[in-house]
Amino acid sequence: MKDIKDIKGIMVVKGPGSFTALRIGLATANTLAWALHIPIIGVKLTNKQNEELIKTGVESFKKIKRFKQVMPEYGMEPNITQVS
Repeated sequence: MKDIKDIKGIMVVKGPGSFTALRIGLATANTLAWALHIPIIGVKLTNKQNEELIKTGVESFKKIKRFKQVMPEYGMEPNITQVS
């Protein structure tokens, strides 16, 4: 890749995972996809090997017609700190 415009699509893990990691990763990936007018797909992290996740993602790209934002899937309920 010589230029950012060479990117044809983005595949990102959408969860489950920690709140901060997913928010930062998905915000960055969604923004890049939107700005470059390229498709983005989210794959759910499972016990699959990386090759299987990539194959799943590549198959999903074939179904995409337009930009659609990827939403996170958090791995646990929110932990909101209470102020006393």
